[in-house]
Amino acid sequence: MGQEIERVTKNDENKSLEKFTDVDTVIIINRFPSPADFVGDLAFDGEYLWVEGYNTSVVYKISPVDGSIVKTIPTSVIRPYGLTFDNQYLWLADNDNYEIQKIDTATGVVIQSFPAPTASTNGYPTGLAWDGANLWHNDTGGPQFGNGPDLTFQIDNSGQTLQTFTAIGAYPTGLTWDGQYLWTSDNVLQQIHQVDPTNFNILRTIAAPGGDYPNGLAWDGQYLWVSNNDADSIYQLDVGLTGIEEDELGDALPYDFALFQNYPNPFNPSTKIRYEIPELSFITLKVYDVLGSEIAVLVNEEKPIGTHTIDFDATNLPSGIYFYQLQTPNFTQTKKMILLK
Repeated sequence: MGQEIERVTKNDENKSLEKFTDVDTVIIINRFPSPADFVGDLAFDGEYLWVEGYNTSVVYKISPVDGSIVKTIPTSVIRPYGLTFDNQYLWLADNDNYEIQKIDTATGVVIQSFPAPTASTNGYPTGLAWDGANLWHNDTGGPQFGNGPDLTFQIDNSGQTLQTFTAIGAYPTGLTWDGQYLWTSDNVLQQIHQVDPTNFNILRTIAAPGGDYPNGLAWDGQYLWVSNNDADSIYQLDVGLTGIEEDELGDALPYDFALFQNYPNPFNPSTKIRYEIPELSFITLKVYDVLGSEIAVLVNEEKPIGTHTIDFDATNLPSGIYFYQLQTPNFTQTKKMILLK
């Protein structure tokens, strides 16, 4: 069923654009002040949120419980706007110098940089998302008409453009990946859209909390996070998703090994762990405590190509931080999860 739309104007000019009125209601389950008065994009690393200060050129590592600052990383980015986490490093988009940087979260050192793809000479690099293999990037001409097209790019980690789509909304900013679909925010129309990345069709639309300028988005495996510059706040939203089930992933075959964030996280007492393998492989999936002691062996066998999901039951374990590791002859990846009883 198509979404109903209404015609609205942008900056009082005599030009119209589409605002979707078939908008889902979602629940705000947490809200706290942003660490900067001009908040940019968001990222989630499996335990903490990362958020940009647009005017401070600082990336803040904050608690997802109350927003308290855990760490700050000064950056060389003049106006950081896009932000995402690739399971090991942060990626930043510079709204001023049209550049994307890969940053070590421990030291703040720039590991890699390349020019951001732009929609026009008047473009503004904004949101970033990581889909497990490649980056997605919004570029906009801003809220004014005549500054060029708004586009969303899929790019590899060397900066090569793989796909280009017409961006959704009047002023596309934040981006995030929920394991299957993209979410993109619209600063002018105050909406957030869930989008099919294969054809860029809109699947759902929700109202952005806090008014204008929902600059940033992040997905934590269970909830959608939104940073809003107008309200100087960060919101945690229940959008009705509890993670991607295996039978919801369609017939697409994975093209690389991948271990995804467990969901829910934090969890009590059980959680789901999803992984992808691109070929017949002998794999192990194990759980460890913070001391490195093996807690559980979830998988220890040959698995066929495809997407696999397994439940981990921690009923008999104490609250704390645990690590789960996927290992094959040619691939190893580890992620963190939190048991909170």
